[in-house]
Amino acid sequence: MEINSTLTRGEGRKILIPKRADPSVQLAELSTTKDVNNWLIDKGFSPRTLEILSDMDGAMLFSLSRNKLIEVCGREEGSRVYSQMLVQKKRSAYATKTGQELKAILNHRKINVDAKNEMPSEEPATLVVRKANGLEERRTAV
Repeated sequence: MEINSTLTRGEGRKILIPKRADPSVQLAELSTTKDVNNWLIDKGFSPRTLEILSDMDGAMLFSLSRNKLIEVCGREEGSRVYSQMLVQKKRSAYATKTGQELKAILNHRKINVDAKNEMPSEEPATLVVRKANGLEERRTAV
């Protein structure tokens, strides 16, 4: 109501703000590269931005940070892509990993790395240590 009264104050004329009832192209994490290109065209991004992001699917685009988009698309276009992308993330119920999920993933990877990095069971019985004076010393492995 308040916005309508503010917009109608100027000489009694209403300013009509065009608004789509149903945006034609939506993005989601599962969107294809063709879907992303159609969305970029629908949003009116520059040909340069279209070219830069032409190989991106929904998941790849959603994973880009604001800074990365600004770096590759320029400040104005990168900020605009990021802003529009946030709207699409919200509409598609895109969810980033929670702290608990990330901890579980890291713990799983740590267990795998630790298992792969275990010392072999056939360790050498003696170690050869070279001293600063050039002599070698043999020590029993512990």
